[in-house]
Amino acid sequence: MRRFAVLLLFLAYSFAAICAWGGEWTSPKGFTLTFPDGWKALTDDQLNKVLAAQKPPADNAPKPPPPEIILVGPAQGNFTSQMNVTLIPQAIAFNAMIEGQILGQFKAAVFTAGTKIGEVKTGHMDVDKRHAFSMAYEQEAPDDPVRCWKVYVPGAKQTYLVTCVAKKAQWETVFPDFKKIIREMRVDVKP
Repeated sequence: MRRFAVLLLFLAYSFAAICAWGGEWTSPKGFTLTFPDGWKALTDDQLNKVLAAQKPPADNAPKPPPPEIILVGPAQGNFTSQMNVTLIPQAIAFNAMIEGQILGQFKAAVFTAGTKIGEVKTGHMDVDKRHAFSMAYEQEAPDDPVRCWKVYVPGAKQTYLVTCVAKKAQWETVFPDFKKIIREMRVDVKP
């Protein structure tokens, strides 16, 4: 019995060392995310496995930069809600013209990739005392449509693109977590 207890303790410790459950994650590239219990930040090794398993974009589609972090929520069925942060290597000062250009480029990339999406709704929110631009839309998926929410948070020298994805049927459950994580995001922090 004692061996079994020691083994369980070792496994629990090992699992905790592999991934961070609920807590705070700070990027060496200048941002911090605080996430609730039930969510985890993938380690570098886990992140590399996820990125390697993703279907590469079509030859003519723009290749997005890899995310700095992927947060995954509690599994619901065969799909896990997720959020990732990608860095755009320039600070974007958002206004109606820039937002229109971003929306146009996004729609062109979606068309080039052959992805089917619904109406794109744009909006704004404050993140770390900054005026962020957002886009929300539904995207076709094999089993059930997914909802996506992209939030562009301007920084001093770069822009932080936060992308949230969940099955349409799960959206109302996970949206409060997405919103809270983004609202509590801190940018331009020193690592």
